[in-house]
Amino acid sequence: MKIILTLVLISVSCSPTFAKNKMYESAYQKIDCAKRNGKTEVIIDGGRIDCETRYFVIEYDFSKKWAECLGQALFYAASKDKIGICSLIVEDNKDLKYVKKLQETIDYHNLYIGSEVIRNLD
Repeated sequence: MKIILTLVLISVSCSPTFAKNKMYESAYQKIDCAKRNGKTEVIIDGGRIDCETRYFVIEYDFSKKWAECLGQALFYAASKDKIGICSLIVEDNKDLKYVKKLQETIDYHNLYIGSEVIRNLD
């Protein structure tokens, strides 16, 4: 039986500092990974895991890159024999459509992977 992790909302608050995005992806990664007591930028053959914990490998991406996030999370999960999580960074409500696309893809294919949303809305 496959288990699908449910959508989790995590709130990260920071002031806007960049034109295109409020923060760099790496800033979200460091904040969230530290909360999980994980290691960042773990190098493996074929990639670099954004965050690794005892049970999880987590890929962070801005919501428009949802498909890339999903693929990398699946690859890292298989490489490390852990549960993969695609953690999408949503800085604006209009980007929630990408979260829906991610979750529909996970559900349709019955993928063993978690999805999360990191929000930073004013």
